[in-house]
Parts: sequence; structure tokens; C-alpha cells
Amino acid sequence: MRPSVRIGCEVEPLKTHPPAIFQRAGWTAEWLGKRLKNVHTRKNSGQTEMTIEPVDGARKITDLELIEEFRTDPYALALRRVRPGSEGVLDKAAHQHLGLVKYQVLSLGRVLPSQTEEEPAMTPAKTLIACFGLLPLLAAVGTAQHELVLKDHHHVMHGEVVSSTGASVTFEHVVGETSETQVYSVDQIDPHSFYIIRKYAVGDDAAAKVSLGEYCMANGLYTRARNQFEEARRLDASLKLGDKLAQCREGTASQMLAQAQALLEKKQFSKAYRKTAEIIRVFGNTPSGAKARETMGTIHDRNVSARKTREAAYDAKEGGQEIKHIEELIGRAGKENTEALQDKSMSGAQRGFGKSIKSYKHALKELEGVAKQYKGSPQLTQHVEGMLAETKEDLIEVYLNLGSIYMTQTNYQRALLEANSALAVDPKSPRAKSFRASVATASGDTDIGVYPIRRVRLPIR
Repeated sequence: MRPSVRIGCEVEPLKTHPPAIFQRAGWTAEWLGKRLKNVHTRKNSGQTEMTIEPVDGARKITDLELIEEFRTDPYALALRRVRPGSEGVLDKAAHQHLGLVKYQVLSLGRVLPSQTEEEPAMTPAKTLIACFGLLPLLAAVGTAQHELVLKDHHHVMHGEVVSSTGASVTFEHVVGETSETQVYSVDQIDPHSFYIIRKYAVGDDAAAKVSLGEYCMANGLYTRARNQFEEARRLDASLKLGDKLAQCREGTASQMLAQAQALLEKKQFSKAYRKTAEIIRVFGNTPSGAKARETMGTIHDRNVSARKTREAAYDAKEGGQEIKHIEELIGRAGKENTEALQDKSMSGAQRGFGKSIKSYKHALKELEGVAKQYKGSPQLTQHVEGMLAETKEDLIEVYLNLGSIYMTQTNYQRALLEANSALAVDPKSPRAKSFRASVATASGDTDIGVYPIRRVRLPIR
């Protein structure tokens, strides 16, 4: 039986008549014959399965398997002709190319057993694989020669570099056509995009993971770097990566601190306050964690000054006295939270967070009362609604701060209680959900995530 691929609803013999999709890609039947042992389709539970059996040394791939990867795989997402994050299906062109492109990318930077000088199209330095419209796919990834040829097309092209001026390159496709495109160097590529592509061109061993982690760390992708180092350590437990992981923690904390300081300059005190509180909670033992404590004091002082200015204008406004009193409650709650975060004694911090929670709850109750009393005043209602949202966020932050202390003490039941208390304030809070998940991971109880949220009675209800 002759190899074939599925185009729409028809199956055409590959050897006798290369389908238009492959002609447009620049792949001839002869070229495909060198690369693949077999390409065929069959029905599997009502779905069409395209099996690609590549040259020796690479595993068999099916499109059903790859479509499953599409849901979470950043590279595969780049091959979709639909908006990232949407639920649209693959269009037929991307669907048919997927297996072949995946196979080519896996080959970049690696030597397969059958790779020889007679197959120049497999040489990374002479390969151009263009983008499906969302991410540029790079040639020569992972090689010593970091000359990258990029082209943003809605199809894949393949061939050889004919000539290069340094700024542009003339490229000859397999079908005999030529085109010219710009040449970029690695430092011109967005590091995040380069990481997404480069990770497919490195090996699966621990050394390759460390190398990619070092690249990420050098380019400020500290979370990505940490993931690579942790994966490397999983593959090789003898690796000493403590210093690198510590650098990743400090790098992340430093970036968050810069964000907090930018928010402070914009006078977004509540957001800046929560950002510094998160740094102290998660990265408190880093140098940036110590700086965050100092920054928190500055935020508190400037917020107090701004609040006094607002209070002076409340006297002449409807509901002004009530709002002024609530501002004082919120200010006291924030001060108690700040002092608790700066308290080096766990018992002292617990008491401080407890006081802060009580003050924030009192403020929420007062705000609810003002909202009911002056519901006929649109301007005041809008102001109160904004204060309610901010105060709820601040209360959630204190619950998470208290929960973090219990996590440190490995008291996971109390940590879970604080997470549930935060979710009772706002069941959609991403920070509370994330903290709850971290409790599940730390405790080893993966069922925590499916427990019903324990409703905590709040004064505002």
C-alpha cells in the first residue's frame, strides 16, 4: 500500500501525487521518502489518525497524540491559526503539518542515526522552518553558529541558504523558488519566545536542562530557570544546584520588588503593599525580601499621608464622617499587618495578623452599612464599592500571611483553614486558590483541591 496523507475528506497517494499542502510547504515526494518510513491514515474510533513513522532514532508520532499536546504545549499553540487561549480547532493546514514540523523541531540540535551529509535539509544551519503566524520558529537553535533565519508565513518552508549579506539572506526552497528575508541574531529575539522554541532543540538529559536553565537565568526568566534546574535534579540527584536555585529565588524577588516600587511611584498604595507582602511571605529569606520590609514601611507612611489629605476633604461631603472613620479602621488594620510581617517572632506575627483580620472585618461591616445608608448617592456608592473591593483584597492578604506561618510550622490543617477563610471572602481569588493548592502539594493531600470551601461567617453577611 502506498503511503498517503489525509487532505480534508480525501486520501491521496503521496508518491504519485504530492498533495498541495506539501507542495506549498516545499516538500517533494522524494524528500519525504528520505525522511519518513511511512505516512498513512486510518480510522480510529470515528477519528482520522495520521501516523508518521520517521527515520530510525525518532519515535513514532500520531496526530491524535499531538492534538492532545496542543492543549498545553506552548510550541504546539504557536502552530494554531486560532487566537491563543480560544477553543477553536486546528485548521486543516496546521493539522496536516503538525507531525512533520514537530519531527523536524525535535531533530534540531540532535543527531539522528540516519542523518548524513547526503541529507542537507536536516542540517540545522541550512534549515528554515517558518511560523504559523504566532511565533517565529528558529533555525540553528542549539548549535554553536547562532545565525538565525526567520520568516513569518502561514506555512512551513524548507530549503537551503544560498547567500547572506549579514542583514538579509537569499533562501532557495526545495521546489526551486528563491526568496529573501531578514537575518536576526539571538540577542534580537525575545528571550521568552526563544526559550519556548529552544527547549525543543535540546536533549532530555540533566546537562541539557541545566544549560537551558542557565540561559533562562541569564535572560531574567527565573521561574523558567527554576523549573529547568528542578527537572535536571530530578533526572540526576547528584547535581549540586542549590546556588542556582537560590539565584532564581532572589531574581524573582528582585523583579517583584521593582514592580512594587513602580506601583508606589504611581501612588497605587494597596497594590504596592500587597506585592511587598507577597515578597516577604514567599521570599522573605532573600536580600530582596529584606528590602521589601523597608519598602513596606515607606508604602505605609506615604499611604497614611495620602489618607490624611483625603480625610480633610471628607468633612464637607455626604457620608464624609463615616468614610473618615472607616479609613482610620483600614489604616489601623494595615499598620497591624505591617508590624506582624516585620515581627521576627512567629507567635508575635500570629497575634498581629489576628488583630489585623479583626480590624479589616470591622471596616468591611462599616462599609456595608454606609453603602446601605447612602445607596441613593451614586458618587458615594461608587467610592464605597471601590473601598470594599480593596479592603477584601487586603483581608485575603492577611489570611494568606497567617496561613504561611502555619505552613512553615507544617500545620497544614490550620493553613488550609486560613486558605478557606480567604476564599470565603472571594471564592474567585486566584491568590487564595494558588495558596490552597500549595497547601495540598506540601501536605501530600492532593484531594484538598476538591474539598468544598469551608464558609467562614463574615460580619458583612
